[in-house]
Amino acid sequence: MFVKIAEDMQTFGYTYSGEQVKNRWRCFEKSYKTYMQHNNKLRGRERRTLEFEEQLHGIFHKEPQFYPEVVTSSDKTRVNPAVAISVSTKSERRIRSESAKLSDSRINHGRASSSTVTVDPDNPSPANKKTRYTYKATSTVLEGIRVEMKLKNDLKEKQVELQKKHNELLEKKLTLLEKHTKTSY
Repeated sequence: MFVKIAEDMQTFGYTYSGEQVKNRWRCFEKSYKTYMQHNNKLRGRERRTLEFEEQLHGIFHKEPQFYPEVVTSSDKTRVNPAVAISVSTKSERRIRSESAKLSDSRINHGRASSSTVTVDPDNPSPANKKTRYTYKATSTVLEGIRVEMKLKNDLKEKQVELQKKHNELLEKKLTLLEKHTKTSY
């Protein structure tokens, strides 16, 4: 397709190869993507401008990726199956969301096997939810650390007390052994 575009450009006096046209198209895709990401985050003075903003917005604003279709070729061309699948799944997602809004109980996926999925209205499957990680307040974290340290200190004190009792018992045993050994000689 890009070779055909390069041939059409030669009629207007531009000499580019198909590979050069393809690379330029990729540059347009990437520059538009970074432009939109940057401007969606910022307001005011830090906004960027793009040379062909209006034209590229008309092409890229609906879909995250745009794959131009081959429409000017007279010979049979092979369509990339990955592109065809991605386009069909996007349309299937739209169909599914529209039919879910209409509370349809059956959805036709439109694939080659044309499988049908039944949805139980009494027991809907839970949607995939993203788990959001929240941060605790500093005071609650510090309170938790304080409680843990207190428990740890209490355990240490109990261990020390047990060790003292054990040592006292050993001393008593030793004194008894000494008395017993002195009397037996």
